[in-house]
This record gives sequence, structure tokens and C-alpha cells, in this order.
Amino acid sequence: MQYIFTKDQVPVFVKHGVSMWQLGGTEEQPEKIIYQETTKGHDEEFANTVSTFKYYILEGDGEFVISGVSYPVTDGSVVIIPPNTPFYYKGNLKQILVTTPSWKEGTDVHIKDIVL
Repeated sequence: MQYIFTKDQVPVFVKHGVSMWQLGGTEEQPEKIIYQETTKGHDEEFANTVSTFKYYILEGDGEFVISGVSYPVTDGSVVIIPPNTPFYYKGNLKQILVTTPSWKEGTDVHIKDIVL
């Protein structure tokens, strides 16, 4: 069983303007923990039908727009977004995302594209 995960062990993928490294999410360690970096934000407003999204802002500042309301974030902020809640974010951010239950393909609902 793997106990330690580092971002240099996994490939980077880019989704909606955000570079991501999935740490965990293996058969033995099913929780998905995603390290994310973006200089502009997430260019899609969406909602997930199953998972709660929990973000911990490591570095940077920006804003999360949740159900149409803007919330400023900076280092040390925690953002918790329940299922079926529309959101997107803007800013220059380094953050950790944990999804509970683990995010699965096909559970995101596209609401609209965002121009950053």
C-alpha cells in the first residue's frame, strides 16, 4: 500500500484553466485529493451532483462565486461546497481539493462558461 503521494509521481492534467495533480484515488486509497494551481481561475461554472468539494487555499488570493454570491479567499481560507451548488472561482491560487465522496466522471453538471 502506498502511504506517501507527491505531485512529481503523477501526471499533471489541465481542466478549465486549472493545472491539477491527483494524489491518492487509488484502489487502496480511494479518496481523491487534488493539488491545483491556476493563474486565472476555473473557467466553467458547474455543480457536482454527488460530492462535497472542500478547498484549502495554500497560496494566493481570489474569489469563489457560489450560487451567484462572491466570496474573497486568501492563504488559509477553507471553502466547502455541498452537492448541487453552482460555483466557479477566479484568481491566482494554489490549493488542495478533497472531494467526499470521491469525484467521479459524469457527476459534474455544466452551467456556463466563464470568461476570465
